[in-house]
Amino acid sequence: MTTEAEFHAERLQGIGGSDCADLLELEPYGCRLKLWYDKRDIPPDFPPSAQLMRHARRGKKLEPVIGSEYAEVTGRVVKAMVKMLVHPDYPFLFNHMDFLVYEKTHLEKLLFYRYLEVKCPSYGVFKQVKDHGLKMEWICQTQQGMLVGEPHGITGAAIAVMHLDTWQMIHFDLEPDPELQEMILERAQEFWPTVENGPSPEKHTPDYSGCRNCGYRYRCHGDLIPYSGGDSSKEYLEAPEYADLVNEVLECKDIENEAHELTEAAEGELRQALKWGTPTETGKIKVPGAAVNMYRFNRASWDPAFEDWLKQHSGVAQMLKKFRKKTPVEVMKVFRI
Repeated sequence: MTTEAEFHAERLQGIGGSDCADLLELEPYGCRLKLWYDKRDIPPDFPPSAQLMRHARRGKKLEPVIGSEYAEVTGRVVKAMVKMLVHPDYPFLFNHMDFLVYEKTHLEKLLFYRYLEVKCPSYGVFKQVKDHGLKMEWICQTQQGMLVGEPHGITGAAIAVMHLDTWQMIHFDLEPDPELQEMILERAQEFWPTVENGPSPEKHTPDYSGCRNCGYRYRCHGDLIPYSGGDSSKEYLEAPEYADLVNEVLECKDIENEAHELTEAAEGELRQALKWGTPTETGKIKVPGAAVNMYRFNRASWDPAFEDWLKQHSGVAQMLKKFRKKTPVEVMKVFRI
């Protein structure tokens, strides 16, 4: 089994599938300069966040679980990949493939089929994939893998995206895209000589979305974090001993925001499904363990500025009551019972 040190040393030898987002500078975080620093083994100014490290460990340790589930769901034969594949004509292109996928022929012999990439994202990302398809960086990753694997007999790719908490899986087969593979190859041929001999790629401007959380942000831009609270003349006190606690609060805020967005999206889907008749009709349904109340009515209101004036002139407000704007309002309450 490849150790972490060996895996890191191998990654320095070329461009892997997971490097494609930076190689192609895909929005919102891709950056060739960041990749250049990484491939030259230049230590970042800041280590990866605890959250990122947990996600990386989770993804690595759960690969066998997802591979096994994919085999059961699809009926395909899945084998763990034991070595890194290198393109014979372009030795700076490699891929650490998660699994190889086989199918049996009519002679019951194993026939090589394609390689399998597995992902276990948060529920928010899982739902985005479910609703809108694969992330572009994953598509590029698998195309790079097929480009590297083609000389070794790999005929295609598959990707399995699984949310472990809900035990839901989405899986896709992918075929080679010659145009996208050609673009990846061209960018790699341009980029890799700069890793070996320089110069470094140009850096993004500080307002680029990927810069604020990049491990090399001080190296590129200095202090990117302006003071945003209270007296702007005050300076921050360096207190790295609180980093874990601060990051835990930020992670919880991220989860809170993600949960709010997911709830709004799920309620929107439920609203579309519950099509009761008139605007004033009340809808109530029950499902095992839960219930939904949805009320529709018209709310009469004024322009907010005019509303303030009418509060001081109640007589006028009564006279103009019938001219108030009527706005349809829909209230939904979903609760456990």
